[in-house]
Amino acid sequence: MSEVIMSNRIARRRNVRKSFLAVLALFVMIFVFTFLVQMNRNSEMEVEAASLDGFDPGFIISDWQMGNYNSMNESEIQAFLTSKNSCANRDYDYYLRLSRNSGYQWHWKDDHFVCLSEELFGDGEVIGSGETAAHILWQTAQDYKINPQALLVLLQKETGLITDPIPNNGDYRKATGYGCPDTAPCSSQYYGFKNQVRRAAALFRTVLDGGWTNYPLGENYVQYNPNPDCGGSVVNIRSLATSALYRYTPYQPNDGALAAGYGTAYCGAYGNRNFYLYFQDWFGGIKDTKKSIKIEDINQAHLSDDTYYITSPANNKVLLANGLNDSGNIEVGVPSDDSAQRWLIAKKDDYYIIKNEKSGKVFDIANGRYNDLTNLWQFSYNDSCAQRWIFSESNDGSYIIHNYCDPTYVLDLQEGKTNVQIYSKTDYDNMNQKWVIKKAVRRDDYSGIYNILSMGDKSKAMSVYNDSSADGANIQVSKNNNSDMQRWEISKKENYYLIKNIDTGKFLDVANAKYSNLTNVWQFSYNGTCAQRWLFIENSDGTVTIQNACEKNYVLDLQDGKTNVQIYSKITNYISKNQRWILEASPLPDDTYYITSPANNKVLLANGLNDSGNIEVGVPSDDSAQRWLIAKKDDYYIIKNEKSGKVFDIANGRYNDLTNLWQFSYNDSCAQRWIFSESNDGSYIIHNYCDPTYVLDLQEGKTNVQIYSKTDYDNMNQKWVIKKAVRRDDYSGIYNILSMGDKSKAMSVYNDSSADGANIQVSKNNNSDMQRWEISKKENYYLIKNIDTGKFLDVANAKYSNLTNVWQFSYNGTCAQRWLFIENSDGTVTIQNACEKNYVLDLQDGKTNVQIYSKITNYISKNQRWILEEQ
Repeated sequence: MSEVIMSNRIARRRNVRKSFLAVLALFVMIFVFTFLVQMNRNSEMEVEAASLDGFDPGFIISDWQMGNYNSMNESEIQAFLTSKNSCANRDYDYYLRLSRNSGYQWHWKDDHFVCLSEELFGDGEVIGSGETAAHILWQTAQDYKINPQALLVLLQKETGLITDPIPNNGDYRKATGYGCPDTAPCSSQYYGFKNQVRRAAALFRTVLDGGWTNYPLGENYVQYNPNPDCGGSVVNIRSLATSALYRYTPYQPNDGALAAGYGTAYCGAYGNRNFYLYFQDWFGGIKDTKKSIKIEDINQAHLSDDTYYITSPANNKVLLANGLNDSGNIEVGVPSDDSAQRWLIAKKDDYYIIKNEKSGKVFDIANGRYNDLTNLWQFSYNDSCAQRWIFSESNDGSYIIHNYCDPTYVLDLQEGKTNVQIYSKTDYDNMNQKWVIKKAVRRDDYSGIYNILSMGDKSKAMSVYNDSSADGANIQVSKNNNSDMQRWEISKKENYYLIKNIDTGKFLDVANAKYSNLTNVWQFSYNGTCAQRWLFIENSDGTVTIQNACEKNYVLDLQDGKTNVQIYSKITNYISKNQRWILEASPLPDDTYYITSPANNKVLLANGLNDSGNIEVGVPSDDSAQRWLIAKKDDYYIIKNEKSGKVFDIANGRYNDLTNLWQFSYNDSCAQRWIFSESNDGSYIIHNYCDPTYVLDLQEGKTNVQIYSKTDYDNMNQKWVIKKAVRRDDYSGIYNILSMGDKSKAMSVYNDSSADGANIQVSKNNNSDMQRWEISKKENYYLIKNIDTGKFLDVANAKYSNLTNVWQFSYNGTCAQRWLFIENSDGTVTIQNACEKNYVLDLQDGKTNVQIYSKITNYISKNQRWILEEQ
């Protein structure tokens, strides 16, 4: 980051190396000798600089190019390093003289100086063993989603390491100049090649993600030199990547520095100029390029017409319309019951309109300007391109919201901002471009048995003070232990609810019927008064606000840091965490479930039938080894495999990070006892009951499930989606049948033909009658009839062999028209011929025609999984 380091490097590359004897004859003092060694050892042949005619201080590099982390693979990085510097200096006498007369260390091996292209780096400042520079650069690029070309250029412009034939340990310790300000020495905490590269990439990524920068987008005064007397000018910074470069090196080149090419000039600064030049010379220049996305590039997700909440997982805030008028910004805010946070998503032709429930206005790109950081606002419906949207689904179940006319642009929430904007879709997994879309279910009936958890501290549940059964015992929150004292039966009466404690049989009651702020809530025998009557308001995050049915201004409230539950005035249009409660249906009723990792959408399964078989994850199938009976026992759960009859067990009862989870015969030891906590996104953390510090964990890229200490951050590898293994008795109904391999495509008849023998294919889902199918149950099989043609799904010529086409045909009552449905653990179905059960409907990768193919035992590929989308 230091301009001093950079200017010295520039000078040294322009000098021709002088021999040691000549230097000794000219300068006798050792410190002078050392200085010249440092100045001359990086020298290389003068190269002609690329043109600086196109240099723009406000747009040095585009966000897309800075984030193009797959621009080079590891072998390409290695080849580039070798091409720039093959470590060809074999002057051993020179090495000896350097080693004797300097405090630095050079690496000599196999009769030559070792340079960057051959060096190995360990932790800290260790060189000579460990990882190659190419591997460190590639891994850093992947981890931080930063272009490795940018990192290579950074190394060169900061310390010249790419071309330096004889680098030393001092060069590596400050390889990227990170932590090396112009006004102070380099900080030792950032020393080391790997540390330097990763710190630099992390800084770039922070700014690209909308994090802090001292040179934000827009107009900024940027100096020409560390010396403020050299002046500067106002620069209109137009990309976050450029902002990142100025945060790293806060100077721009003056006219003299631009005229000098790679040379120096009075009051010059060269870091950002040289970044531009090296990128030009080495990689073909800075391109204002985005990865253009077309409709056909998107694996579209389809939402049924309904009202939804749209939440940013980056900050758990909810999308809302600001005001009622045209041009009001679309923003994010704290969840509440305000209808400004509810959105009607409705299909129109091949796209969706997204309309606010309160204002009646729709999503609209401000002034129809397709540029990064253009605000999203609301506007009266006009069916322009700026109001058309489509969705793609992420692996974690969230959605990307693309503009239909230019899908390159997606809804984006820059870090720390309130306004929602459009921004080019990033290649990496960007939390700021994801949205959780959940139906705004307005329940008709909240009846049931629940734990009532505090949103402010979800580890605490509503309970009766001191487990008392007496009238007038205060209601409080205490650590959730799933006891009956923490279970509440909610029962609906005409136009209100009663809330009764399961253990005491007493009812939630406003103390002495006194309706004022901070009045305690207690339990009391049934008296039929208003003090025991309650209503539920659903908030956009799925929580509820519990309101008195007679005095509706008062709601259940838990003051910060307090234990007693009280009533307090409802805060208009803003429901604080103290007034939000989670209704947790009496945790996981005994039933059979699928347990899926949202990190990779694979399903928990038992490997084999015997004790000590590992618990692993695999591709969803209908194998009973993937189904688990979860049953409550005392205050914990036992989790038993349907196929093997064995239960979850910590291998050898060893409570250590990375101990495998296996299956074992039931013995009720601590290693077999489990409890659950729910995450904001509806997934669960599965804790060991005896030591809840340890949770089920799936290390990235692994198959075996293990236990690991619960992390403080939101860790996808420690989350599990738990869904009932519903085995439907009847699939009758009218459906779109979507391909799991490409959910934007639905089963249809080729060329919209009504003829017998017309092939069945998949085509873009347009919700036409040609894509609707009536499934009707007969004795022990189903018929599948096209709504438009009235013809039936049929195996062509009743030929049961792999890759036989499926066509439509008039009803003939043969086996070729008889089908069964197998439900998979992800909710998809496999459609099996009822007579030849080895054959199922299959869509070969990249193909259009639907065919039959042998069912893959215990592994249902995406080509054999179908989504029944009810019409």
